[in-house]
Amino acid sequence: MTTGPTTFGSNQVNIQAIVNRAMALHRTGELAEAERLYKSALTLNPDHFEALHFFGLLEAQRGRNAEADELMARSLKINASVAEAFANHARVLNALKRSDEALAACDKALLLNRSSVEALVSRGIALKEMGRYQEALASYDRALIAKPGYIAALRNRANALLALERPGDAVRCCDGILKANPNDVAALVCRGHALQAMQRLAEALAGFEQSLALSPNDVEVLTACGVVLHLLNRNEEALAYYDRALALDHHWADANAGQATALQMLGRHEESLESISRARAARPHDMRLVFNESYGHFGLGRLAQGWRCYEARFEADPSLPFRAYPCPRWDGDNMPGTLLVWGEQGLGDQILYANMIPDLVGRADEIVFEVEPRLVDLFARSFAGVRVVPMGSEPYSGRVDAYEPISSLGRFLRPQLSAFPRRENPLLLADDRRAAALRTRLHADGRKVIGLSWRSRNPRHEEAKTARLLDFEALLRQPGCRFVDLQYGDTAQERKAVERATGVRVEHLDDIDNTKGIDGLAALITACDGVATVSNTTVHLSGGLARPTFVFLPHGNGRMWYWFENRDDSPWYRSIRLKRQASGQSWADLIKAHVEEIMACLS
Repeated sequence: MTTGPTTFGSNQVNIQAIVNRAMALHRTGELAEAERLYKSALTLNPDHFEALHFFGLLEAQRGRNAEADELMARSLKINASVAEAFANHARVLNALKRSDEALAACDKALLLNRSSVEALVSRGIALKEMGRYQEALASYDRALIAKPGYIAALRNRANALLALERPGDAVRCCDGILKANPNDVAALVCRGHALQAMQRLAEALAGFEQSLALSPNDVEVLTACGVVLHLLNRNEEALAYYDRALALDHHWADANAGQATALQMLGRHEESLESISRARAARPHDMRLVFNESYGHFGLGRLAQGWRCYEARFEADPSLPFRAYPCPRWDGDNMPGTLLVWGEQGLGDQILYANMIPDLVGRADEIVFEVEPRLVDLFARSFAGVRVVPMGSEPYSGRVDAYEPISSLGRFLRPQLSAFPRRENPLLLADDRRAAALRTRLHADGRKVIGLSWRSRNPRHEEAKTARLLDFEALLRQPGCRFVDLQYGDTAQERKAVERATGVRVEHLDDIDNTKGIDGLAALITACDGVATVSNTTVHLSGGLARPTFVFLPHGNGRMWYWFENRDDSPWYRSIRLKRQASGQSWADLIKAHVEEIMACLS
């Protein structure tokens, strides 16, 4: 890139010599003197292509990308024939998050040099930022054909594979980098994220810690360590990493958000809300943060604030589709016509929030309740004056004058804890004849009948909320009891193993489908004298049916907000007792600690 000497008046000044000297100093890292010379050249000729372009590169090195962009854009107006210049400008535009412009600059570079590896890599970065991951991967692959083993392309390729939900391929790509350079921090970090996605959490943590040994002040990696420790239910340790990250950058949004989650899991809700506030200041439009804020308010019993923030759930969580109807949402007032309420989230959530359905009777001419099909028979029997219909893939097609997702009813019907009614009768009504027949069948020998459930299938918290059937051994060894399987899913192998280990049989009734036949399961629960369970759908059924129920809750991850804090009862269900795991306490020890109380309750 040369422009040759320039003449001003009678003196010929060799500007190119100044620029060449500046570029030499630039290469050796003497940036201050290089800057002085670039400026000197531009004073003599403001349109010198190389002076503008390389001064722009220098500014980019210093992280002053806005200034770099201005200088490079000026240089390209003077000379638009250099592929490398467009590729360098694309790198700056990517840093400024101007992906569309970066992509255009890369395409111009590639028209001039179709094998420009810098342009291909920058093009991939722009495409990835735009969510076009497959195209980004193709661009990195083109760069690697042009320059095999090119580290920048390999690193970005691994990240594209991770974005494409191909974590195994991402790990293999990172392994190739690390074989050549075991201390490549970027590859270690990407590999850690890929292992995390594969639920290989201990390996992910080891990789992040290895990268921290090489780069101890990397706030992104410190935060990643905190996230993995949270997923491992080691929230106290997670907080230490978040604290280190925030000591380096008090406004780092991911660290503040992670800290907030860990504090929530430890029941420290006031502190959690402070962290969320800092995270939201950095990312004011992040609906996930607004959604997470709801848990802090709920945990403190601030229901009105919690419900307001909870409205962000549909924007924050793509797995929660919003079912819109061509009419207004309900405003909480009495109304003429038909009010439709649709169930959302999991089976247990729909049962929980159905606690509010009786409050709606009389507030509209007609109440239509659209629910998971397995709940239709049970709910139709339980809610007089409400039309219960099965939820299909398409919204309800009948007349609707206003609608509301079921948990949003809380904004109007449960604004504070005192708004929970003290019902004398059960919320849910099982089939009387079926329940009576099961009761006769199970109580034939006079033993107390205890229903057991020990697994959760919550997609986020399954591991944290799930015990083993053998963890109930102290209860299983109590005399005068008969134990019945209420657990959904196939439990045959686990029940056989427990019988071999303890000599106690946990009975499974083959004529009741605990997964698909919810109405039958409700009758079976009604036939039990009591229920012992982890936090899953069973507890919501048992609580709704007003059966004596002992619920074993995890410490840390998997603590559901609706059990609130520091209480052993629930405003949702008057018949249940909450038993909370202490830090480091096993499920077996938790259950054993409450066996006498369970037996006293059933005597």
